[in-house]
Amino acid sequence: MYTHSRGFLTNAPDCLRSAETSRHSTGLRRPIPLLETRSLLPELLKIEVHKVEDLEQRRRPDLIYEGFPQVIAERDSLKDQLSEANRKIADLENMARAFQIRQLEDELAKKAEENQWLKSQLDRKGKEFAKLRNNIRSAYTDMEKAVATLGSAFMFTVKSPPENGNDYSYDLLGAMPSAGDDMWLKYLSDGDDK
Repeated sequence: MYTHSRGFLTNAPDCLRSAETSRHSTGLRRPIPLLETRSLLPELLKIEVHKVEDLEQRRRPDLIYEGFPQVIAERDSLKDQLSEANRKIADLENMARAFQIRQLEDELAKKAEENQWLKSQLDRKGKEFAKLRNNIRSAYTDMEKAVATLGSAFMFTVKSPPENGNDYSYDLLGAMPSAGDDMWLKYLSDGDDK
C-alpha cells in the first residue's frame, strides 16, 4: 500500500511520484488525493509495464543480434554461393544435354550411313536378281525353242504313207525306224491323227 506524506506518495513507483512531482513543479500545488491516485493506479501501472516492455525490446536486439551484420553478411555470402552453385549445376546440365545430343546425332549419322549402305547392297542384289531372272527367262525360252525344234525333227510323219505302212517312213536324218519300234509307231500314228 502506498502512503501519502505531505501531499506526496511514498513507496510508490517512479511513474506515480514523477507524475505527482511534475504537478508541483508546474505550479499546481494541489496534491493528488489518495482516491484519485487509486483510480489512476491501474492505468499508470499499464503505462509503466509498456515502458518496461519497450525498454526490454530495445535492449534485446542488442543482446540477441550482437553479430547481426556478420549474420547478414554470411547469409548474403551463402545466397551468392547458392546462386553460383545453381548456375554451375545448370551449366553442367546443359553440357550433359549437349553431349547426349551430340552422341545421338553421331548414332543417327552412323545409322543413316548403315541404311544407305544396306540400300545400295539391296539395289545391287536387286539388279543381280533381275539380270539372273532375265538370263533364266532367256535360257528357258531358248530351251523351249530347242525342245520344239528337236520335237519337230524327231516327230516327222509321212502325210501319205505307202501301202506297206510304216516300214518305209524316214525321219529328217534319213534313218529308217527298226521294225517293231513302238515309239516310232506312236509318233507316226499321232501324226496321222492330226
